[in-house]
Amino acid sequence: MTLSEDLIRKGYFPKELPPPFGTGALADQLKTLPPNLTGADYAGFSKCSYHSLPKLGSFRRFVALPNPLHQIILCRVVDSNWAALEALLIQSSLSLSRVSYDPAANRCLSRIHDFDDVELERAIRSSASRYLLRADFSRFYPSLYTHALSWAIHGKDLAKQNQADASLLGNRLDRAVRNTQDRQTLGIPVGPDTSDLMGEVLAVAIDLRLLSDVGTLAGVRYVDDYYLFVFSR
Repeated sequence: MTLSEDLIRKGYFPKELPPPFGTGALADQLKTLPPNLTGADYAGFSKCSYHSLPKLGSFRRFVALPNPLHQIILCRVVDSNWAALEALLIQSSLSLSRVSYDPAANRCLSRIHDFDDVELERAIRSSASRYLLRADFSRFYPSLYTHALSWAIHGKDLAKQNQADASLLGNRLDRAVRNTQDRQTLGIPVGPDTSDLMGEVLAVAIDLRLLSDVGTLAGVRYVDDYYLFVFSR
């Protein structure tokens, strides 16, 4: 079983969908597809199908189902570059939401910590501090800029100077994500495991910039929630 097959089998549909909805049959057919789905015969882009799910109170959550063809292409890009993506993800000392691949897990990509672990880590990492700075991103996934994937991986200057260079992993991810959503650059689909990965790639880059600007910093980040601990106001 390859990572791309598992991303389709266990990481394609949002986890909020009930068990009768699955993509196992699609994953079983992946071996029959051509190895290269990015040629002229498969060029183009598609739109996601969006579904509204109830949350607590009167709030609702919109999840996305990308077109199978373009989601498969994105999964193959991730699969062929997984080692490089993993190397990037482990660089943040703040992140508790890094995703990892475990073939035995229920989802293809799972976060290495549960949200319950955040409380324990907060207690441990805050022991020498007097103040908590709490911050989060407003509408994290819907506000992400797909071109920033290349900025996060290669640096903004290099990425902007080589926007058409298909040899850059960030550009390939940017294009693959955009092709699942009508080539829109604002936001990424909510639901697939690939989006959890893209979000974490961008958040790790923000962590590294923050640590570079501030220096030594105690704290944790879980997805888009920051808990930063400092001694003085």
